Amino acid sequence: MSGNSLRCTRAAHHRVAVPPRQWFTSFPQGRKPPWSPGTRSTYFGRPISVSDNDSSATVRVHRRWSALAATTGRRHVRPYLAILRGVLGGDLPVPPAFEAVASWAGAERVVRAAASDLATWRVPEPQKEALITCGVPLIDDLVDAVSFSAEPAMYRLASRNNEVADVIWEYGATPGSGEVLQLGLPDGSACFVNSTINHWLCSLHLVGSWLTGSTVIGHWDEDGQAEEEALAELGDLLEQIRALDPPAGGDGDHRTHFWPAVLDRWLY
Repeated sequence: MSGNSLRCTRAAHHRVAVPPRQWFTSFPQGRKPPWSPGTRSTYFGRPISVSDNDSSATVRVHRRWSALAATTGRRHVRPYLAILRGVLGGDLPVPPAFEAVASWAGAERVVRAAASDLATWRVPEPQKEALITCGVPLIDDLVDAVSFSAEPAMYRLASRNNEVADVIWEYGATPGSGEVLQLGLPDGSACFVNSTINHWLCSLHLVGSWLTGSTVIGHWDEDGQAEEEALAELGDLLEQIRALDPPAGGDGDHRTHFWPAVLDRWLY
């Protein structure tokens, strides 16, 4: 897919109407889910616990965009998203631990900010802390360089610099909310990426860990079955991003939304 396909507009982002969604995550019968009362588990390398006072093994959280439910039962679907949204974060997801990101990116390819780098940034403290403790992973063709700097209207986070493919852009966070945008598009526009820095770091972790672990994406064009499997994986990954941050997935149109465009690029 060409660089032009990654162009989108803020106006297009705001036109998208994302209906409420509900996810059900469960474990096979007879197995105790990691978020059952009295248990401890981990998500993105961070410890998770659920109180024994909970009368059921159900954790629910409702946001303005979506609802996510985790229940015990017969199927096992995306427990990590249930733990992230249901137990940890409320409206702001907890980013992955540095060790979890380094496990697939390599420790030398995860860049963490110093507190002094963010001293003048006007974003919520949890988002600053995420950049300091978690860091930003380098991902080929997605994040090529990380640099933290403050400008009057934007805080710069990272960039994608592939001059050979003529695809160059920057990631910036807006003062106040920490909303992450794609900057430096040829027409001068900015494209919505994620609702906050924390959502962005979680999305990078989802995409990066999938990319390094996929057994089909490297040879998707060998035959029809490989292509179908790759398409299924990419579709599932987009649903994970949408469950985490619904505006980031939008209606799935790669012409107007950043993450659908990025995932589409790996095939076409």
